[in-house]
Formats: sequence, C-alpha cells, structure tokens
Amino acid sequence: MSRLRAAALGLLLATSATAAQEPGAPGADPRTDYDALYYRVDLRVFPAEKRVEGIGVLRGRAVRDGLGTVVLDLHEKLEVRGVHAVRPDLDDSPAIPLGAGLAWERPKDRVAVKLSAPVRAGEVFALAVRYGGTPLVKDGFTGFHFRKTRGGEPWINTSCQGIGAHTWWPCKASFFHPEDKADRVDLNVSVPGRLVAACNGVLRGASAEERPDGPGTLWRWRHDYPCPTYAIALNVAPYVELKGEARLPGIPDPVALRYYILPEDVEKAKKEFAVVPALLEFYGEKFGPFPFPKAKFGLVQTSMWGMEHSTIVAYGSSFPSSIPKAADRYASRNKYFDYILIHESAHEWWGNAVTATDWGHFWVHEGFATYAEVLWVEHVHTKETMHEFVAGLAAQVDDGDSVYRPRHGTGDEAYNHNIYVKGACVLHMLRYVMGDEKFLRALKAFNTDERFRYKNATTEDFQALCEKEHGGPLDWFFKEWIYGVGRPAIEYEERDTGTDVEVVLRCTGSGSTNYRMPVDVAVARNGRSGVVRLMAEPGESRHVVRDAEPADVEPVGLRWIVLRKGIEAPRRKR
Repeated sequence: MSRLRAAALGLLLATSATAAQEPGAPGADPRTDYDALYYRVDLRVFPAEKRVEGIGVLRGRAVRDGLGTVVLDLHEKLEVRGVHAVRPDLDDSPAIPLGAGLAWERPKDRVAVKLSAPVRAGEVFALAVRYGGTPLVKDGFTGFHFRKTRGGEPWINTSCQGIGAHTWWPCKASFFHPEDKADRVDLNVSVPGRLVAACNGVLRGASAEERPDGPGTLWRWRHDYPCPTYAIALNVAPYVELKGEARLPGIPDPVALRYYILPEDVEKAKKEFAVVPALLEFYGEKFGPFPFPKAKFGLVQTSMWGMEHSTIVAYGSSFPSSIPKAADRYASRNKYFDYILIHESAHEWWGNAVTATDWGHFWVHEGFATYAEVLWVEHVHTKETMHEFVAGLAAQVDDGDSVYRPRHGTGDEAYNHNIYVKGACVLHMLRYVMGDEKFLRALKAFNTDERFRYKNATTEDFQALCEKEHGGPLDWFFKEWIYGVGRPAIEYEERDTGTDVEVVLRCTGSGSTNYRMPVDVAVARNGRSGVVRLMAEPGESRHVVRDAEPADVEPVGLRWIVLRKGIEAPRRKR
C-alpha cells in the first residue's frame, strides 16, 4: 500500500482544488485522514433493468488522532441504502455480516460516515455502504455500459478512469487520490443465469444461486495486489474462457493466461493473442518481471475499445490479424501492431504496478506505455521502422503544452494527448542522451525498485534513477522536455578549414523554453568510423572535428531529437 504524502490535494467534499494541507488541518481534504487498506464489493447486477445493488466495504487505517468521520467517494446517481459497522476481518466471509447502523450524510458525490467512536492514528476501522441504482455512463467509451452481444445477450463492461471508480462502487477513488492504493480488492458478483463475470485477480469460485429475478451465478474474485481503483473492472457476458500459461523472465512458476471472449470470436482471439507470451516476455526483459504473477494475465472482450484494467485488460479492438486491413476501422492505429493489445498490456507495468503519486505525473502511465510501443516496434521490425514510428508520434505533439500536468486535481483534468506522444518522445530522446544500456537499466530500475513497484512515483523519482545511471545531472533535460513547452530548431552547418571540419550548430527554442541537446556526428577517417558527440547550446555553438573532411562527417544524432514542426530535416550547409 502506498502511504499518503504529508501534503495532499485540498479537496473538501467538493471537486475544486485548494492549497495542500496536512491531514486534519482546517480546510484539508478529509479523505487524507485515512489510508485505504482493503475493499470488498458484493454486487448484484440486473441487466434487464440496467441496475446494480451492492455492498461496498472499506477497511482503512487512520493517519491522525481523533478520526471520527470517514469520507468516501460515491457518485450521486447511486443511492445510499444504509451504512453499517463491520468487523475488520470479514475478508473471507461468504456474506458480509452487517453490524450496527452508522450515521451518514450525503454531500454531492460523497458519503460522510460517522464512526461509532473516534479512532487514533494507526488504528484500523471498517464500514460497509449499502447502495444501488443505475451507474453513470459518460459516453461510448467511459462508464458502466449495459449493452447486448450480437446474439442479444447481456454484455456489460466498465471503464472509469475518466470519471472515477466511485461511479459504480464506494471507495477513496484514484480519480482524486492516485497515491492511495489498497492492498487488496475482493469482487463478488452475482449475475443472471449462466452469464460469466470476469474481473481482476484470481477466481476463487463460481456457484449457482437464487436471485430475485431467477437462477443466477455468483462469481468470487480476489486481486491480491495494490492497484489504482480505476483499474478494478467488471465484465459480464456469455464469455468463453481460454486458458494457457507462460513462463516469464524473473518468475519461477508459470503465469496463468486467461482470455474471456464472446463465443463467435474465439478463433479470432486464439490467433490474435498467440503473441501474448512473447509480448510479456519482452516487457519482462525491458521493464522487470510481470508484476502480478500470482494472479493472471487476463484479456476480456469488451464493447468499448480498450482499457488497462489490472490482470483483466479490456480488449475491444478489431482482431486485426483476422480481417483485411480495408475492413479494420482501427487500421491507422494497428499499422505496426494490434494497438490495444500492445499498449494496454504495457500498463500492467506502467500505471498499474507503478502509479503516479499525483495526476501531474500522469505521463508515468501513458508516456511509458507509449514508449513500450516504440520498443516493441524496434523488436519486431527494424530500428529504421522505429524511427519512422517515433516521427509519427512527434508529429502529434502539441507545442503549446508540457508533459507535466500541473494544477490538475483529477485524472480527467490531467488527461492530455501530450502525456502519450510527447512523453514517449521524451523517453526516446533520453535514451539517446544516456545511451541504450544506461537508459534501459534506469527504466527497469524504475519499475522494479521496491520504493515504487505496487506503490507510487513521480517524475523526480525517475530523474534521480536516470542521473544515478548516467553518472551526472539531467535536470537540464527534464526542465526542457518535461516541464517546458515547444521544441527546438537546430540548424547544422559544416565548414572545411583545410585540415579539419568546423561544425556550427544553431539551436533556437520556441516560446519561453531554451534547449540544449547533444548532436552525434558520424566521422570516417582513413577507413575507420566512429561517432563524436557535440553539444548544441542555446544560440550558436562551434565545434572542430579534427582530421576530417565534410564528406566524412554525417549528423546522425538529429533524427533522435523532436525538432520544430516543418524542419524535421534540418538544413545542412557546407
């Protein structure tokens, strides 16, 4: 579990941000008064009525003395039926034994529960919220979707990163507080008939039960790893389960592979997902061992495009390996690979295992997962194709915005295309600055360091690891590319001095950001070749390449740098 930072976002029963304050201070966000340790959700789903009825349990630990009121997130579309005290050790109870009723209030999108007695810092408490209603649907991608399969059967999926997990279960939502990840989540889902409920973690059992609307099935899931609340998911359909296993680097036992697919698409899934063991092996080599080996790597077919739900990745892509490119509505995104499969799977490492401490560092999820795509392209294609792919990302960068997302209190507010494309380009350039070996070592260390895996991290944490591997400061790079806006233009010129070559580099930034970047030049002398690294400083810088002729000097480093739009191929003067 991630410990809360002493200074937290100042949200007091409202969505607007105020100054960060200590837990318990006047005006401080009351959700910072406790750490979430455990969640349990017992949910009964009624597809015909597009309704849910449930009990959500929170076990938490007070972080200040005298905690008397516990505030959870729960969207106003869901009605509170009652709140009860429960035993803190109810994890394995078949049903939740509700204790005495507790007083509660219902400010907008919150539940404020008065405990039976105040608790001291370090003490554990537990409570249960009975609730129900029709959960929120924001659009075709985001929300709690009640849909139908092609055969007319219920097909239910959740995707709540952009609106918060509190839109379908009571919790301290990562939408507001990504820094607080509970140690474990239990999901016990009751569905009609023989429908399958596919959720996070390990399936602990499935049993027939009688429901108010007839026979049903109770599916019991447990996710034994910390992860953000938006990565908890519910999927219901007449799924067919495909089983397999993979031996992955750094993990002694085989990892279970579980795919939940609509019956009509089983053969397509078998073909499309055949690459999964190789993909997980590759990511394991680059980023560290698969983070959830005692659970599973899972894929579930969904009605929306895709989402990085932990151990049950939502797959709503087109199975591009089984259809003509002309028939693929996602063809532009699937040009080099199946985008949803490659990108969303990378989030098991970036976002689910290592989570941003606050939403300003959202690029730690999306930029790193997008750079996983870059590494995969290099792995399955060529280095030349990799540069082509990165150039496509660079073309999408918004020069008016930064990678770091300051002053954004929720996941939705911090969301921006630059955290994907510019974030990935920044990592690509950092690899160039540091060199392959040092960069990849820092990348793996960032994901496997016990300070960050299953916990939270910031840009500064990553910078410190990079500087350790690099053997020198990199603050100049991070200030330019993570916190700055725009991009540089670099003009390259060679002058023959007779015995040497003078290289002139003119580097001009855009906006308020000045840039300095290394520029590698390949030099051939007397049949021997090598690379000389020059530094393009803001303004004009001059460098002498000894004992060379202009024909023997080639600026190979420029292709690694995200240069200003319209001059990606710098003018080369001689």
